[in-house]
Amino acid sequence: MAQNLLINILAKDKTRQALGSVQAGLGRLQRTVFSIQGALAGIGGALVIKSLVSVGTQVENLGVRFAFLFGGMKEGNKAFEELINFAARVPFSLDEISASSGSLAVVSKDAEELSKILEITGNVAVLTGLDFRQTAEQIQRSFAVV
Repeated sequence: MAQNLLINILAKDKTRQALGSVQAGLGRLQRTVFSIQGALAGIGGALVIKSLVSVGTQVENLGVRFAFLFGGMKEGNKAFEELINFAARVPFSLDEISASSGSLAVVSKDAEELSKILEITGNVAVLTGLDFRQTAEQIQRSFAVV
């Protein structure tokens, strides 16, 4: 009976030590995971801010370019609004559309015509499976020949 009691006490003590060690390890793992998670969230936040600044710069440059291409701020702003409205309802990125808008603006006489050409370009891009930039270049070539 004394031996049985001694074995039970030793087994309980060793089990308690093992569980304490496992809990301490899990605590360290949890702190490490939260530390990494915080670092990744910080990096993600910085990338979002950088992206927003980049889009803002891109949009501002596009407005200036339209003012130049359409001969004044009034018509340039109107063309810019048409482009933004178009970008809001199509599956193409603003980056693709703005990169291609210069090609399309060259063959447009005003903001209304640019709006119509953007619609045509979007439809052709969807139907052919080409990206918006390639389609805009092809549309520009076809209008330039006429």
